[in-house]
Amino acid sequence: MFARPAITLFLVIGPVLVAGPAAAQPERRQVSELLRGSQFEEALIHLEPLLAANPENSVLLTLRGMALLGLGRKEDAAASFHEALSRNPDYLPALQMLAQEEFAARDENVGATLARIVALRPDDAGAHSMLAELAAERQDCAAALVHFGKARPASIQNPLRLWPQAACLFETGRLAEAEETYRFILSANPEDSRARFNLALTQFRRQDYEAAAQTLAPAGEADASEPDALSLLADIYEGASRIPEALKTLQRAVKIHPSEEQLYLQLAELCVSQRSYDLADEVLEAALVRLGASPRLYAMRGVVYSQLGQFEQSEKAFEQASQLSVGTEMTTMGLTLTLEQVGRLDEAVELLREQLRENPEQPSLNYMLAQALLKQGAEPGRDTFEEALRALEISVGSDPNKAHPRVTLGQLYLRSGKLQAAVAQLERAVELDPTDSTAGYQLAMALLKAGRKDEATALVEKVRHLVNEQRQSEFAKGRHRLIRAESASQP
Repeated sequence: MFARPAITLFLVIGPVLVAGPAAAQPERRQVSELLRGSQFEEALIHLEPLLAANPENSVLLTLRGMALLGLGRKEDAAASFHEALSRNPDYLPALQMLAQEEFAARDENVGATLARIVALRPDDAGAHSMLAELAAERQDCAAALVHFGKARPASIQNPLRLWPQAACLFETGRLAEAEETYRFILSANPEDSRARFNLALTQFRRQDYEAAAQTLAPAGEADASEPDALSLLADIYEGASRIPEALKTLQRAVKIHPSEEQLYLQLAELCVSQRSYDLADEVLEAALVRLGASPRLYAMRGVVYSQLGQFEQSEKAFEQASQLSVGTEMTTMGLTLTLEQVGRLDEAVELLREQLRENPEQPSLNYMLAQALLKQGAEPGRDTFEEALRALEISVGSDPNKAHPRVTLGQLYLRSGKLQAAVAQLERAVELDPTDSTAGYQLAMALLKAGRKDEATALVEKVRHLVNEQRQSEFAKGRHRLIRAESASQP
């Protein structure tokens, strides 16, 4: 949830004063002066005879609510505002004061109250500002940005109020605007490391690596740098092909934060990406000595040994990871891949069958079993082919939103002569992941076999266009997340 920075009070005393009969103006003016001077008890005393004479007067009831609010009697104040609105449902000052209190308490009725204000005054900046923050809190960034657009910039005096807007701009992909907003937030407080992190992350997502490096460079020099900041800085340097600096940053990060497993893993990943497998193994060994046995560290070590061609050690590492986290999908898959890599498919198949006996509906393990059986040479008419087909059907049924199992299932249906079933699976796979070229081309093949040549030709062109348009790699998406406003607003 986003932070709840204080909302500037609605300027309601003026409107209250000018409402109602002119004869009552001097008395109300005196009450208003007392309220401005924070003399709330005196204001209540002056209001008593006025309300006795005019008990249904919305203006006086609103002033009483303001006095009660000043005394900290929030429930009594809300009751007075409600009473004023029962006499005059469209009385704007009472609506504004009530909305302010409901917003501060996150009362379930605040949305309806603010909607009434906006209906009466469509350009009410305060109401739109609160509606924007409420929408951002429920992660409805589309609605939040509409309301932020209607809230006058001049009404936002505290840069902390911009955090939810910046986050929504980031989440909706409006990165240039998000960068500008985070830059403004940081300019108001250059020592705010959280705003600096978010600005650098936004620049990183824009693949403006040099700007991001310049923004986050102080984190690389500070002794008290947070692990997330050093991790992001390393990814920024890697994105800029400044590998020595990325390596240096992660080595320093591990030294400052020797208990952060993720930093060791990231350093090992960087070494693997540079084919420095021996160094990656040294990093993982140091992590295991420092942190003790960890399934993630052993699984990563299994990958490193596999790259080094040390398949026996790779298998052992994956087995150690599996023992530390029995039945986990990651370690079973890693060991299966190692067994397949050294040609031990029979063992891989048996391992997967064993795991599936304990969890027969697990989608990823069923998918991997089907893949292993196909690598063994499963052909239509054989029991292993039918087993692969059933495994894929279970995988798709258990997790219908994954494209890859549907692609493989569609391929098997094609090989079985089940043309319509193949088309249905492949069409759904393309819907789930329009950028999956394998799904697109397999569907095109199925459509051709079904005599739908024009559709097949158009699909091939579309897939080629989508593949050529892909510019953002998984690396650019990164492992990093924005620092949320609730933590940013804390002292």
